[in-house]
Amino acid sequence: MSKFENAPYPRVAQIKEKFGAMRLYIDPLDAGREYWDAINSIVTMAETLSSRTCESCGRAGFPRGERWIKCHCRWCDTDGRETFNQEWVNGCLEMIQEESLDKLHDA
Repeated sequence: MSKFENAPYPRVAQIKEKFGAMRLYIDPLDAGREYWDAINSIVTMAETLSSRTCESCGRAGFPRGERWIKCHCRWCDTDGRETFNQEWVNGCLEMIQEESLDKLHDA
């Protein structure tokens, strides 16, 4: 039996994007500090990963921009579009696959 098996579920109060990363706000738990610490460490990890993941295609990226900061990879950033576009994402994924195949052929 896991020590978290009977733990209360946390309530997500708010999720938003700020400075190119996800921000997650959780309501405090009534069950005690050990649960809060575990959940807080997971939230912190998710927020950190979101600041290193392209929000358009999911490839490794980093926050870019001056006024409105978005987290993009180098391919999505150089396109110059500011809104999500499925065709654009598909193009990024094709470039990623081609790059992977090139690395396999070079090895």
